[in-house]
Amino acid sequence: MEFRLLGPVEVVEDGKVLPQGRRQERLLLALLALSANQLVPAERLVTLLWDDEQPPQPLRTLQVYASRVRKALPRGASLVARDQGYQLEIDPESVDVHRFQHAVRRAEQEPDPAARAACLREALALWRGPALVDVASEEIRQRLCAGLEEERLQTLESRIEADLLVDWNEQLVAELTGLIAEHPLRERLIASLALALYRAGRAAHALDAIRAAKERAAKDLGLDLGRRLQELELAILQGDAQLLEPADPRSGRPRPRQLPAPVSGFVGRVEVADDLAALLTDRPSGSGAPVVVVSAIAGMGGIGKTALAVEVAHRIAGRFPDGQLFLDLRGFGAAPPMAAAEALGILLRSLGLADGDVPGDPAEAATLYRSLVADRRILIVLDNAQDAVVVEQLLPGAGSSAVIVTSRTQFNQLDTARSLLLDALTDEEALTLLRQLAGGARVDREPEAAGAILRACGNLPLAVRVAGARLAARPSWPISHLADRIADHRRRLDQLGLRRNGVRAVFASSLEQLQASDDPEDRQAAWTFARLGIPDSPRIRVVEAGRLLELPEFDAELLLERLVDAQLLGTTSPGVYRLHDLLWAFANEQAEALFDSDDRELALRRLLSLYASVAWRSVAVRNARAVRLDWAVEHWKDETDLTEPTGERTFGWLDEAKPQMLAVAFQGTHVSAATRASALSLAIGLGTYNFSRECWADLISLNRVAERIALEIGDSFAAGLLLQDLSVGLGGVGDADGALGAFESALEHLRRAQVPRAELLALTNFTASLFATGRYEESVVYGKQALDLVEDVAEDALIGGVNLALGRSYESMGALEAARHHFEEALRAAHRTGEQWRLAFILGELGVLDHRAGRLQEAISKLRRCVDIYEGLSQRDDMAASEGELGEALLDNGEPAEAVRYLRNGLNAAVRIGDGERAAVLRERLEQAEAAL
Repeated sequence: MEFRLLGPVEVVEDGKVLPQGRRQERLLLALLALSANQLVPAERLVTLLWDDEQPPQPLRTLQVYASRVRKALPRGASLVARDQGYQLEIDPESVDVHRFQHAVRRAEQEPDPAARAACLREALALWRGPALVDVASEEIRQRLCAGLEEERLQTLESRIEADLLVDWNEQLVAELTGLIAEHPLRERLIASLALALYRAGRAAHALDAIRAAKERAAKDLGLDLGRRLQELELAILQGDAQLLEPADPRSGRPRPRQLPAPVSGFVGRVEVADDLAALLTDRPSGSGAPVVVVSAIAGMGGIGKTALAVEVAHRIAGRFPDGQLFLDLRGFGAAPPMAAAEALGILLRSLGLADGDVPGDPAEAATLYRSLVADRRILIVLDNAQDAVVVEQLLPGAGSSAVIVTSRTQFNQLDTARSLLLDALTDEEALTLLRQLAGGARVDREPEAAGAILRACGNLPLAVRVAGARLAARPSWPISHLADRIADHRRRLDQLGLRRNGVRAVFASSLEQLQASDDPEDRQAAWTFARLGIPDSPRIRVVEAGRLLELPEFDAELLLERLVDAQLLGTTSPGVYRLHDLLWAFANEQAEALFDSDDRELALRRLLSLYASVAWRSVAVRNARAVRLDWAVEHWKDETDLTEPTGERTFGWLDEAKPQMLAVAFQGTHVSAATRASALSLAIGLGTYNFSRECWADLISLNRVAERIALEIGDSFAAGLLLQDLSVGLGGVGDADGALGAFESALEHLRRAQVPRAELLALTNFTASLFATGRYEESVVYGKQALDLVEDVAEDALIGGVNLALGRSYESMGALEAARHHFEEALRAAHRTGEQWRLAFILGELGVLDHRAGRLQEAISKLRRCVDIYEGLSQRDDMAASEGELGEALLDNGEPAEAVRYLRNGLNAAVRIGDGERAAVLRERLEQAEAAL
């Protein structure tokens, strides 16, 4: 079985070419074979298959192509569709691209020139034409195959140089002349031709070849020749006899091959690896003195920086014929970081210098190092770097070399470096890695447990590898067993840190760099990291960090940014930060080790106070006489000095704070009485926000816990408020029985607390909740109970609320006159309170009733006022819904021209909110209006 991509795409089985369908199906096969045994995302395949215009349903079309490719595969090959991508499972050696690259690597290790030339010929023989020539457009071929074509040319150059060492000079002149005509600026070919001519006794022709190349370089590129050709020209002019003796330059110039073995089962990072390889290798040939390319890969410990660097380095090693250097700078670990002098000594010895020839002065060593690599094409991997100053001394000054730097710190100081920040694996990539390590069938049998493990690992490659290795070493374990063991974040690092280089050890080495720093800001940043482990949330904003650290927000932000630089913290948007889940577990360990329980609780109370301050502001914004504010007067005091947010901005602030706010609220319900009291006040204060955002699930879960706290301290008022909010929340999720039970309990507690306003509000809210769930008759029963309390309370807002709730229930029951009576009572109350939104809503309800009763002029008048008020309040959706009602009234009143605009606005709103039934009615009415014009 062979997959041939180096030329026309073919699949061969038992010596016969198998039919493979249409061009795009063969291109799909080629794309998958290029990434054999790796998951290729469907989105990437779509982009490459249709580089001009995609079909209407590209993913569906891709599925069809994949099905056809699967059917045409030879025995022993399989195409797997999973995780929003495709993976061709085959022996990599069955793909000619992989065989070519392996043959080149074998040749590089071959000491005998004749054997090396033979091995390179074998590799070149696999090429039957330009790669993917019959399936890919020129643009796609450039994206996918430019690197392969460059490898082919470099392999050809290496083969010719090996032939020259065997002294096949005359035979090579004709071949080289033809090649230079095709590639006039490739200096290795020009040098080989000049050397072949010189050895054939044609020194003048050799000089002519070099001078012609010099003229072409100056004319086409405006550049001079490279150092290698200049030295060769001088040697020919001087009649250097050494040029006549074939000698392997490797004997005098070591070609180091120091790359460690690639990580077994390297997964994902497809586009990142492609971009990195292209960055390091895509440069014009013969361009005089190319600029050294430096790529700096940054990311938190365990993210896979070294694995990516080594994977890409092996992939492009053939493009650097003078060798590959690999140096661990020990930036993060138990051993002290490597100094520049030590690093330069190692590099110089790797380049062939004896110990006695290595300068003791670091500046001299750096100068010598740059001189030695200036005319070579070497790939240098500087792993685990910490200090940008050290890295700068290890960068070549000029030439065709390339450098990959990996670090947990972003080196913004390296002006010439292209930075690459690695993130965690995608869900699909992490699952692929776990399947490779623990066994695909085993993982597929327990998909939920596997997903739980990956979520606990936060898709961090190191953590997934540790988890996968544990499962592989324990084949009798169900995957769910390990999932259960790492579910608790307090035990998670124990389960993922059983090796010396486990997750905890990697994180600790990063933190220790800050703790041991001479810079006091670094040490304070390490302390800050531990403080971030106090709240039960990996997410934090600057305003919250200021409370947690007891620092001004500006100073807190500087410390957070220092942690970002150290890759111990991520930032998702300006002012918002997030710890990776495993880093948060590590920070939690640090917090418990460094701070006593009283200190941690005090920090929690400061956060709870911050959240409660904004929550209570949101209550006052919507209703300055809200019943819950009566409780706050007695039980809560704003101890913050917040100037913002105010007004409606409080709701946006709470939206942004919601994930960590809820986590801290729940955390506060499980500690001391003082902290539980703070959590209780937050839960009550969030009622208005939860109603406005319909956060029913959050309300239900938090209020159930907070209610128990209220009962523990004997606060019937608080318990009643929480239970009546809970009743609304349960009604919102359709749990009518639960809502009724919560309401009855709320009513009992509020009556015990003797707070008539609260009792009336509870009855009103429950009336509205029963209405919302379609239980109109029950709604009326409780609404009447609320009316009995109205005279005692004599508060217009509450009077209006009761009558509005009753009016809506009566309307739904068909008792239109009763509905009108209560709506008019609610309208009078709204006029007295000046609540514009409620005024608009009631006018809309009365307008609909007038329309149904045939009082069209009154309906139109009320609905116009309703629309005007909504427009003034910028309530676009409510306004558009009322415009639909107004349009219908205008149409029935014989005014189709004006009706069209309102009906169209109402229809658009119904479509936008997904109300199909209302949209159908308005669409029909709009057609009637347009027909009447």
